[in-house]
Amino acid sequence: IDAGEAGFHLLPVNLGVIPDILQTPVVEITLNPGSILLNWQTVTGAGSYRVESTTSLDAQWIADQSGVYQADGHSWSAPIISVKRFYRVVAVD
Repeated sequence: IDAGEAGFHLLPVNLGVIPDILQTPVVEITLNPGSILLNWQTVTGAGSYRVESTTSLDAQWIADQSGVYQADGHSWSAPIISVKRFYRVVAVD
């Protein structure tokens, strides 16, 4: 914005390329004795996925290193390490 003599003037701003926003994967959770399995649908444009977890919805989400990504590219399994844990899958381009 430029404050000219007659008031304010709008100046063009180049924001560059705004990246596409990937959809949130639809996740199915299966509890097995001693382990959890997350399966998700493929998201168009996603090059990979990241499983994040937290112990409380008020806490920070972090990449969960306790599990293993399966060869199919859209599932992940981990041992159950606590009574309550929240998971989400993030599509990454």
